[in-house]
Amino acid sequence: MSAVFLHDDKLYQASKSLKVPAVQQKLQIEIQPSKKQFQPGDKATYTLVARDANGNLWRAKLSFGIIDEALYAIRPETDAGYSRLFLRRRL
Repeated sequence: MSAVFLHDDKLYQASKSLKVPAVQQKLQIEIQPSKKQFQPGDKATYTLVARDANGNLWRAKLSFGIIDEALYAIRPETDAGYSRLFLRRRL
């Protein structure tokens, strides 16, 4: 943001950088399983639905992984910061 003005024949100016979150670029992803809970050996199917900030449907190429929660007893889950990876500044 910049401001410039004249007062008593003097020029004044200032600028400030503002960081604006990319809310309009993020998609809401709904994961809908074919049933509430699966047992070992069950075939699982999922429907994925992507929507923009206004709720409009988006065509998207998506992937996701499924993990046995017992593995978290061995090693806690870590946030990989995927939104920072995919929303990095492009020149």
